[in-house]
Amino acid sequence: MPGISATWALVLPTRQVPKSARKLMSAKGQVPVCRIISMYLAQGKLLSTTPVPFLFKMQKPAFPYGLAGIGARGTSLMSNSRQTPLTGQVGVITGAGSGIGAAIARRLAELGAVAVVCGRSRTTLEATAQSIQKAGGNAEVAPCDVTDLAAVEAIARHVERKFERLDVLVNNAGVGGFGMPLHTLPPDSWDLVLNTNLRGVYYSIRSFAPIMIRARSGHIVNISSIAGKNALPNGAAYAASKWGLNGLTYSVAEELRAHHIRVSVICPGSTHTELSPHAGKDPGKMLQPEDVAHVVEMLVTQKAQSFASEVILRPTQKP
Repeated sequence: MPGISATWALVLPTRQVPKSARKLMSAKGQVPVCRIISMYLAQGKLLSTTPVPFLFKMQKPAFPYGLAGIGARGTSLMSNSRQTPLTGQVGVITGAGSGIGAAIARRLAELGAVAVVCGRSRTTLEATAQSIQKAGGNAEVAPCDVTDLAAVEAIARHVERKFERLDVLVNNAGVGGFGMPLHTLPPDSWDLVLNTNLRGVYYSIRSFAPIMIRARSGHIVNISSIAGKNALPNGAAYAASKWGLNGLTYSVAEELRAHHIRVSVICPGSTHTELSPHAGKDPGKMLQPEDVAHVVEMLVTQKAQSFASEVILRPTQKP
């Protein structure tokens, strides 16, 4: 049947099995699904005629469906639960209007979460939300400038009031600062970089972490950069913001562990976005935003007894 993976075993309640099929059951209480489906078809209870070579175990009902584990379109609910492990959860992503943030928002929605997309431009946020909704996911637009504490606090209150939970916070909003040595950098440019890339994360954690603390659960993922590990000539302000973000992450991770909140930082190398400088680099060899989103997926689906505090992500081939 469409949408059923061969890796999943599905459960059919005994009372749902046609009487004519029960005689086919082996001593172990199993019966070929294709035979059961054929009998259901004969009774006009199923629309699909595609045979599936699975065995259903006969037991008490486990799902409130006629053919347990199979939805209206013939999809496996157990399979879907594995494919969408974040169903029922809520994720807030800053800087979600484009690039890495938009890719992360789409991936969290694909995993089943409601993606609350935050950023300064409503137009780009709506584009991200529409792409999520078109793919069948759930998204909510929440315009917000992370350098404005009152605005961030207002979004946090809205999320808690509407959803009564927050499971994933991705601090991705950031600006670049490349192209000149530090001694020629205008103070306003320094302030913009540090206030967005570092102070903005502080505002976000300050506003959203209490929701997670009350629930004693949650993931915080900060998007840093390989520039937070290396020297970056003509980008000292940007490097300083990312070195600072790494230190902030390590420290907050220790502060929140007792509350069962896992805090991680991702340090991507050269990534093909509008922010990353491309001079002399092959975009085809650079990391793509979806590569970073994949790492976020790994972090937020990690089993509860462990967490990866830091991930350094590099392109396989130097661009």
